[in-house]
Amino acid sequence: MSQTTLTEVSLDPILERLTQLTQLEADWDSYGALPVSPVAFVKACQLLIDVKYSLSPLVGDRAFSQVGIGRAISLSLNAAKL
Repeated sequence: MSQTTLTEVSLDPILERLTQLTQLEADWDSYGALPVSPVAFVKACQLLIDVKYSLSPLVGDRAFSQVGIGRAISLSLNAAKL
């Protein structure tokens, strides 16, 4: 039985879900919630990437940090239609 390692865990599903959250409009919770800020989106993605990066023992996996944040920013800008 093999155990999944951190380097095998993809952040793609989480980044995709965060992207979906950026599509929510004002009052999405019927209690007056504001839409998700593109800045909050980028910071959340950066946090996930930083945690994975800091816990990753493989140098090769560290390249994901730079590619991942670029993708996150791109997704955010597309979602915000900036």
